[in-house]
Amino acid sequence: MTNHRDEHAREHMNEFEFEMPAGFEDGPAAGMSNVVYWWLSMALLVTPEQVQESSLWQMHLSHLRNYTADGFDEDRWDIIEDWLGRAFKDISAGLPDALVKPVRTAARVRTLDAIEAAGQAVLHSDEFAAEAATGNEQGPFTSLHWALDAWALFTSQYVRPAGDRHPEVLRSAANVTAELTPLRRTANITYNVNSLVDALGNPRSNPKRADGRRSARTSMNPLTEHLY
Repeated sequence: MTNHRDEHAREHMNEFEFEMPAGFEDGPAAGMSNVVYWWLSMALLVTPEQVQESSLWQMHLSHLRNYTADGFDEDRWDIIEDWLGRAFKDISAGLPDALVKPVRTAARVRTLDAIEAAGQAVLHSDEFAAEAATGNEQGPFTSLHWALDAWALFTSQYVRPAGDRHPEVLRSAANVTAELTPLRRTANITYNVNSLVDALGNPRSNPKRADGRRSARTSMNPLTEHLY
């Protein structure tokens, strides 16, 4: 049975014809997992060029393209879900008092209701109104609003059985990394984007959480600790 959240997801996926990066027009390559394909198809559009030009990114990209058709995509969904929750917890510490609780609650419980409530709190905040009044569409609170909307879209599918999910929402999950950039610059980051890319390439290297799902936790390489 279709509910309003399914319709919301479909509206997002149908509203815009998002471009695809070169080489992604015809679906995943033979060695690439479906989750990696959809996540990377947006990550390659929103990740800063200087990051993508680094030897570390290029190494990860080669692995993701050629060695991830391994049957571990459900683990990858779990890792992305955990990474998103941790990312919002990280940035919550630097938010105005009125937004700390709803965003931190969403990061803790990770339910669709809590995420949507956090989005409404941001939408009705003084900070969001101030950015809207000046036409600042790139402001940190406008970006936070869109990041929460993308997180809700991802979660609307994550809660479904694995076989019933619309994998296109993984593009929204990848876009969260860009939308949160203004706030992540001033936060103590638990796991950066490089660590997420590494985990998507080697999901079975990540430990499991208490509920049996894969964690976003990786052994942070000192060489990448302060990278994007």
